[in-house]
Amino acid sequence: MPNQQTMPKLRKPANKLRPRNAAVAVVLIAVSSTARAQQPGNVAFSAQAAIEQQRKSLLEQRASLKRQMGESNFASLLGVTFYGMAPRPAYFAPCPPLDLEKRERLITEAARKQSIEPDLLRAVMHHESGFRACAVSVKGALGLMQLMPATIARFDVKDPFDPFQNIQAGAALLRSLIDTYHGDLKLALAAYNAGSARIDNASPDTYPLETKSYIAGILKELGATSDSP
Repeated sequence: MPNQQTMPKLRKPANKLRPRNAAVAVVLIAVSSTARAQQPGNVAFSAQAAIEQQRKSLLEQRASLKRQMGESNFASLLGVTFYGMAPRPAYFAPCPPLDLEKRERLITEAARKQSIEPDLLRAVMHHESGFRACAVSVKGALGLMQLMPATIARFDVKDPFDPFQNIQAGAALLRSLIDTYHGDLKLALAAYNAGSARIDNASPDTYPLETKSYIAGILKELGATSDSP
């Protein structure tokens, strides 16, 4: 029987330490990669790349819409955004335009009640929502006549997406603005679009570009011009 005191001590196999060393190496690589990614220069580069990608996507969408709608139709819907000119969002609401027969009946009823021309009410609705009852703007305007929250509260609208309630309130607001500005349709339209606070005591030359286009578009639809009294 061998003498246990003279037997050499066996070393542990080196490969038993490898998994631990490999794990440490993976952690070190991950930490190193994270540190590099968090350096200010890399963060700025990533943010800039994301912005450029988003801008490229928006420009591609704009070009696609322009091809689908045609030059003249696309131009009539333009509004100002951070990235330049883009279509007004209300026209692209995910619902079809209101049924023609129902729309004309509701327009006639509301116009008669407020003693305004049906053509005027129809033109405003056309430019506000494209006759889409589900339209919502980036500013929070709702429905066919694009009612703002203050208008919804003022005229006690329970459901701004209900065509009857929305058109009635929009017609009432239009009537109120026409009276406020003593029959000056251009001022009434400017206030409907941009708000009275922004229009009062302001020169038409200083109106927002969207408001100028809005007035001109409605007057053109009515067969008038911006130079008409």
